[in-house]
Amino acid sequence: MPATDDSLLIALAQRGSLDASAELFERYWPVAWQAAYAVTGNATRADDAAQDAIQRAFGALDTFELGRPFAPWLRRIAANRAIDELRRDARLVELDSDAPRLAAIAPDSVDTPAGLAALVAALP
Repeated sequence: MPATDDSLLIALAQRGSLDASAELFERYWPVAWQAAYAVTGNATRADDAAQDAIQRAFGALDTFELGRPFAPWLRRIAANRAIDELRRDARLVELDSDAPRLAAIAPDSVDTPAGLAALVAALP
C-alpha cells in the first residue's frame, strides 16, 4: 500500500527524519518535475520550478494533512511555481530591440540622474 508508506514517510519527515525526507524526494521528484515541465515546456525552467516546489513543500510539510495523497499536493505546488516562473519571465524585456532607440536619447546622459530617469522612462 503506497499511501500507507507515504503517510508513514510523511509522518517521519515531519518529525525530522532525513532518511524519510530523502525517500519522499526520490519518489516525488519526477512528479514535481513533470508538473513543472507540463506548464513551462522547458527543461531548465522545469528544473528551477520543481526545485522550488520541493523546497516549499518540504518547508510546509508540517501543514500537510496525513492520510491525504501527497502527489496531487506537490503537483499543484510545482504547477504554481512554474506559472510564477513564466510570469517572472514575461516581465523581463529584451533590450536588444530597443537599444538603438535608447542610445539615441542621450547616451552620455546616463551619468546624471535626469539622464538615467529619461532612459528609464523610455523603456517599454
